[in-house]
This record gives sequence, C-alpha cells and structure tokens, in this order.
Amino acid sequence: MLIVVNQMLTGYDSKWINTLYLDKVMEYENLIQAFSRTNRLFGDEKRFGIIKYYRYPHTMERNIKEAVKAYSGDIPTGLFVDKLPSNINSMNYFYKEIEELFASAGIVNFEKLPDEKSERAKFAKLFKHFNLRMEAASVQGFSWSKTVYPVIEADGSETYITLLIDEPTYLTLVQRYKELSSGGGGGSLVDPPFEIDTHIVEINTDAIDAAYMNSRFDKFLKLIQQGESDQESIDKTLKELHKSFAMLSQDEQKYANVFIRDVRAGNIVIDPDKTFRDYISSYMKKAEDARIARIVRRLGCSEDRLRDFLDRKVTEDNYKEFGRFDELLNSVDLLKAERFFHANEQQNYKQYRLKMYINNYLKEFVLSGGMDPYSNILREEHSSPKQAENFSAEDTTDTVVVEKNDSEPAEVYIKTTVDKKKLYQWHSSSKALACMMETGCFAYVEQKVCLDDPKYVERQEETGKMRLTAYAKEHEEECFLQFIEDDKGNLHYVKLPASVADKEFRYSDYIDEDILIKYGLVNEMAKMMLEAIHEMEFGPALKELMSKHICNYSVNLLRSTTGLDNNTISKMWGGQSLTKVNVVSACLGIHIPFPVSSAMLELANIIFRMDKPPESNMTYIQLLTLRWASDYDDIYEDLKAEGINELIKQPPQLIKKK
Repeated sequence: MLIVVNQMLTGYDSKWINTLYLDKVMEYENLIQAFSRTNRLFGDEKRFGIIKYYRYPHTMERNIKEAVKAYSGDIPTGLFVDKLPSNINSMNYFYKEIEELFASAGIVNFEKLPDEKSERAKFAKLFKHFNLRMEAASVQGFSWSKTVYPVIEADGSETYITLLIDEPTYLTLVQRYKELSSGGGGGSLVDPPFEIDTHIVEINTDAIDAAYMNSRFDKFLKLIQQGESDQESIDKTLKELHKSFAMLSQDEQKYANVFIRDVRAGNIVIDPDKTFRDYISSYMKKAEDARIARIVRRLGCSEDRLRDFLDRKVTEDNYKEFGRFDELLNSVDLLKAERFFHANEQQNYKQYRLKMYINNYLKEFVLSGGMDPYSNILREEHSSPKQAENFSAEDTTDTVVVEKNDSEPAEVYIKTTVDKKKLYQWHSSSKALACMMETGCFAYVEQKVCLDDPKYVERQEETGKMRLTAYAKEHEEECFLQFIEDDKGNLHYVKLPASVADKEFRYSDYIDEDILIKYGLVNEMAKMMLEAIHEMEFGPALKELMSKHICNYSVNLLRSTTGLDNNTISKMWGGQSLTKVNVVSACLGIHIPFPVSSAMLELANIIFRMDKPPESNMTYIQLLTLRWASDYDDIYEDLKAEGINELIKQPPQLIKKK
C-alpha cells in the first residue's frame, strides 16, 4: 500500500494500481488526474479500476459529475457503480432472461445450448451482462455462500433481496458459454457469428465441478448399494445427479450417462480412489482410442503422430507448424487410403483427388478434436459371404430358405446409415430384415437400426423421445445392423451387430423363430411389457404401459406428443374409442416395440393384413415395425408428405404452426 498526500497522487502512473482510496475533497483537473491513476487495464487480472472516497461523499459525488461533464464533452456513461442490491437485482434479471430463453428452446437444466443461432447470440449477450454485474457485486461483498442481501430503503427501513441463481447453475452457464466458440460442444470448426468474452471462456471450473458431482454420485451410489432404498428416493437422487451433469461439456454428459447406466446394470466395480470425473475421462479416453484406431486402420497412418496432434489441441492457425502435419500425411498408406475412399465416395471417387481426400480427412479430424467425419463407413472392403449357401440339411437350427438366383455383387459396401425411404423398400423386399425387425429387438433411431438396449438407446426423461447413446455412436459394429449393398444401392446381405453374433444373412433369407432365439434376438424389454399386461384388457394394459415403472408416459405427455386429448385417452383406458387411428397413435406415441403393439392391436380387435386391402394395412405394419422408436412428429410429417397423414393423430405443436 502506498500513502500519498498530494503531488505523487496526480503524477504517479502504474498499470498495477487497482483501487484508489480517497480521503480528501478534490475538484476538476485534480480529481480527473487522480482518478485516472486506476484506468490502466492489465488483462484479465485488472479489467477495471475502483475509486472509494470517504470524506463528504455527497459533495464528492457533485464534484465528480461536474468534473466529468467538463472534461468528457458532457457525455459521461457508467460513471457510478451500482450498489450491491442493485447489482444483485440485475443478476436476477439477466438470469431470469437466460432461464426463459432456454425454457422456450425446450432445454431443461441448461444441459445444452439452444439450436438457433439467434438464441445463442442472445445467450452470449445476456450472460456477458450477467457476468459483468456479478464481478462488480463481488467487489462489493457478494458471495455464493450468501443468498439473501439487505436493502436499506429511502425511509431507513430494511428489506431483503434473494439471489435466484446458485453457484452450480452459474458454472453450468459458464460451460455453455464456453461451448459457444466450439459450435455447441460438437467440435465445429466454424467461428460463432457473435462476440465471445475470452475472460469468461478462461474461467476454470473443473475443481468445483468435480466436488459437486462427486457428492451427488456418492449419495446415489450409497442408495444403489444398500439395495433396500425405495425407488422414489433413488429417482430423486438420480435426478439431482443428472442435473449436475449440465456443468459438463456435451461430450462429457454423454459418457456420464453411459457410466451411470453401467453402474445401475452392475457392469462396473467402483474404485473408491476414482472420482466421478475420473470415470468420465476414462470412458472418453476409450472412445478416443477407438476413433484413432479406426483412422489408423483406414489410412494406415502413424498412430503416434495422430495422437500427438490431438494432445496438442492444434488450431487452424498452427496445425501446419514445424512440418508435423506433413509428416502425418507422409505416413499414410496410400493403398489403404485408396480402398477406403473408393468405398466411401463410390461413383464420385477420382484417383487424382486421393491426396486431397486424405488431407481433408486428417485435417478435420485433428482440428475438431477427434470427431470422425466418416463415422458411417465401417470398413473399406468386404468379401462376399457364402455362409447361407453352406448350411447342411442336418443343421436344422440354422436352416434358412435361400433363393438360388441371388447373384453375388462384384463390389459391396458396408453401411449402418439408412434413410427412411430405403428402409421401407428393404423391409418390403427383404425377408431377413423383416424377420429381424418383427422381433422388436431393433429400434430405428437417428437413421441407424440399433439394438434396443439401454446401453445403446435411451429415453429422454422429459420428452419420452428415444436417442442413441454416446456409447452406441462410438461402437457402431457392436450395436448397429450393417447393410451390405452394391454400388447401385441394392441390398445383398444384412449383418448382425457384433454383440449378437458374427453372422450375415442374405437379404432374401427367411429366418425362423428358432434361429432368432439362438442368436438372442429376443427383446427383454418387450418380454417384460408383455408379462406386465398379461391377461389384461386393452384399457388397463395401456394404462400399465404408460405407468412410471414401464414407459413413464403421463397423460399430458401423451396428449402433447400425439394430439390424443384427455377425454379420448380416458375413454381408451375404459376400453372405448379403440379406432385404428387412436390405437396406432398411442402405440407410436409411447414407443412400444412391435411384439407389444401387436398384442395391443389384438386386444383392440384390430387386424392388419399385408396381403389384404386397404393399402393402409401395409403402412400401419411398417410404422409399428420400423418406426416405433422414431419421434412421433417426424412420423406425422412423413405421412403428410405422402398425403396419408390421416392415418394417425396430428401432434398439437404442428397444429400451432399452422
């Protein structure tokens, strides 16, 4: 601390000065020069200066206004800092604006950024204002440990103001703000179209995040290990834990959910020396290793050099420094790369573009932090299988019907992504695919046909929608059906996921029930649902399927999803209003697999025959077989595009859009 009486006060200049404590009355140029001692900014350590005066405060306030008016052209702005209660009020105001912004985007617990750029820009602006107010309040005595602050009114009475946001929520918003510069946590290389405050981006929240989540995880783990805790307590604790996930990045949230599912399934032996963040990091590392191994397998490049790039977290500006990227490019096996890109680009492949393909692939992979732009292609070559033709007559458990005229394609490609139109076509013509889908073991989600298992497919708690887990996306061969087609897009073989069996079926094979059971193609969830509704009438069965311990679909959620109103749902629970439209809409709305929806149709005395008119029979069967896990509003929009949207109820949100 330096104490100054007169001369040095107006001549001393240092960027280190942060606060000026003034105990004398000053005017005009002396006041301006003295105050200016604090105006030298010093990066994030000093973003503003502070003046605190003690003698004759009302006189000094008048002198300050007159001095600034005289020397600023009569346009002073932001001269006097708001007092603590005013800053707390402003923090509450901006927080409520942010809360409303995320709520209108349908996002709970601030777990991700809104999709719209305009909404992200508004969040960036609001949170920057919030942070400025919070920094000012911190100087004035604000602390996260204190939620209620006194306010002295003009008449001398005392009132109180309550802070609406807590520290974990603030840290969550900091994490979302950081993701603005990376496109929302998905590794985008595009700069956001709005200004980002680097001071906020550099806030380190890891230590606080870890402590907060560990406390929630420990509480959850104790309830699970006790084995006698009621489901309500477990659900409440799990909800608190999921809320804490919002402080994580989008990628970290995915692996946190995978880890929790493994804990609940008993697949993990908990190490008391590991924190919750340690497990998330471990899961992410395994996923990164899998992505790196896939790149190395495809291109034959140096694994060490590729890892080095990811560890360095290079940017567009520096990834070519010191010739390291050229060394990575030179390590590529051109023959392997050629096979891979030829399979991927197919008719569009040009040999002279090979080096450009390699350069773009590796560049995007390292700049995005390991996001694979070609995650759809599983491998670059495939030898035509002959297993189906080699079954002996004695091998009754593997007997399949094979059309002898099936020809082997010269070149085939393996893919896991299939659009809706092609899936419908294949289902109509491929006996193998139809047999597999009718088991209810597979859910068509995000253009993948995935094993319906909580490890791979999850229901969103708030909306009931079904989504692929992060684990599924990183382990495609393990959980997705693989479609083997020729260069014209014709299906030849369907390959089971690796977690089921290393087995391919010709598209025309009929797979009987014994073979399906042999390979474990029995949906355990569907079995549980069927057992729960055994010997029930339609109404009680629907009510049971919607219950919390099965599909967890409230009446309000079913109404907002499908457009079935409360009166209709009530009647259906009573065994009335069981029309085709109502029953199919309900089955699609609560996402029940085909064996269960088939049983519900039988209870409602509804029969759909593919070989009998009307044509809607075939459409209904394909919806219940192929699209049972799809978003209801997407199904309606697809039917509307074909002019047959009257087959199911119209979702309320689409009515509003009109």
